[in-house]
Amino acid sequence: MILLFIISIIAGIFVIAYEKRAKKENDILLDDFISGIRSEEHTTEEKLKKTQSMLLLNGYKILDISNNKIEAKKRRFSLGWFLIWLSLGGIGAIIYLLYHFFIKRNEYLEVIF
Repeated sequence: MILLFIISIIAGIFVIAYEKRAKKENDILLDDFISGIRSEEHTTEEKLKKTQSMLLLNGYKILDISNNKIEAKKRRFSLGWFLIWLSLGGIGAIIYLLYHFFIKRNEYLEVIF
């Protein structure tokens, strides 16, 4: 039992570090993509369609699309935090899942062209 505790804590820490690095890289890619779309010589409708498809492929839920704006949200599941909570026994994993689905806030994104 203690070995499981130690392994899940160590794995959780490594996974959290990876998730933070991956989130930064993905945010940079998203910013670059949106900047590239803004600089293209397409109609606003085409830009919105490209942006919408990219957001859907990356797990965002589209909330609203207006004439020149897209609003989206995403809730990220953290495997690292799940592993750390799992180290507290089965009840810790249940607590994290309850937190993720009922308390954790969504990340909102608004893209204006």
